[in-house]
Amino acid sequence: MLNRFIGMTNQSLDVKNRFAVPSKFRIGDYREAEVLYMLVVFGKFPHIDFFFNENDLNEEIKERRSRLSPNTPPETADFMFNGCLDVLTLDKQGRSNAINSRYLRDARLNKDMVIVGNGRYFSAYDIYVYDEFSKLATDISESRHNAYIEATYADDRRLARGDEKPEDDEQNV
Repeated sequence: MLNRFIGMTNQSLDVKNRFAVPSKFRIGDYREAEVLYMLVVFGKFPHIDFFFNENDLNEEIKERRSRLSPNTPPETADFMFNGCLDVLTLDKQGRSNAINSRYLRDARLNKDMVIVGNGRYFSAYDIYVYDEFSKLATDISESRHNAYIEATYADDRRLARGDEKPEDDEQNV
């Protein structure tokens, strides 16, 4: 069965650094899951990715390794993908055991977080980090849209003046 985690929800850690996996993410084969694989992600928007399936985790790590610069030292890559892994156990209601405080600190996760479904896994962001991330994503989306509109209008204006549209690369070679 193909499982996809789509959606977003706000969630809070309890005083013991545990959280309940939202029911909308406990679907299909994962309804009765007993473990949750965790990967801490560093960078400008640190967060934790959670996987119900070890194969999905390994595929994602392989994909992310392939996107690293060839100049990335192997020990850095190993730390990024091995030094920040953990396995959480889940009870029947989908509550995790305590998340290591080091991982929470590395991911800048505080009590309030946003959980976002990303297809085969879901991610937990600190609520303020997620706000920064979503603003940047919105700005990028709007600027791409505006550039597309401007290019379209430029073509329309050129055609209205009777100018011929230049060929792409064939005339410029």
